[in-house]
Amino acid sequence: MNKRLLVLVTAIVVGFLPACDESNESTPDAGYFIYNGTTYPLYKGQIGNYGLEPSGCYNTALYLFSDGLSPDPELDFVGQGNLIYFALFSTTENALDNSVYQWSSVEETLGTFYQADCMFNYNSVTESYDSKVDIIGGTVSVERNADEYTITFDCTCSNSKKITGTYTGSLSLKYYN
Repeated sequence: MNKRLLVLVTAIVVGFLPACDESNESTPDAGYFIYNGTTYPLYKGQIGNYGLEPSGCYNTALYLFSDGLSPDPELDFVGQGNLIYFALFSTTENALDNSVYQWSSVEETLGTFYQADCMFNYNSVTESYDSKVDIIGGTVSVERNADEYTITFDCTCSNSKKITGTYTGSLSLKYYN
């Protein structure tokens, strides 16, 4: 009887070990965003440099992606999934400043973002999406330690709904000029 119990316990423990394996593909998300009461995961991020503006700051696009989209050297990104975009103005060419960026209707103002949106189920092949909301207010907080970023945002959309979220991880870099 004790041998049967030992065999049963061993089988159960061994059966659960793969669920505890950290190399399993179901790793924790790098972040999430919440819109209209639904939480969406974020897995990757990219910054795109559009160059130095006449005002003396860099126009930097910040893209945060769900699992179905990936940064691409030729295009902005490829695949299908959810995407959040912010046009930020920073002092550095190849990174984002540690700062709280405020939404502004005025383009090229250091420490602000003037354009942002969220696209749901964006398809890079057809350049279509199921729905899109424009972001017209709020803040984006960026903390950078070497190549690791923590980005949090609390914004208002054109339909008066909130979009909030966070992302922690590296950001690939793309130059547009």
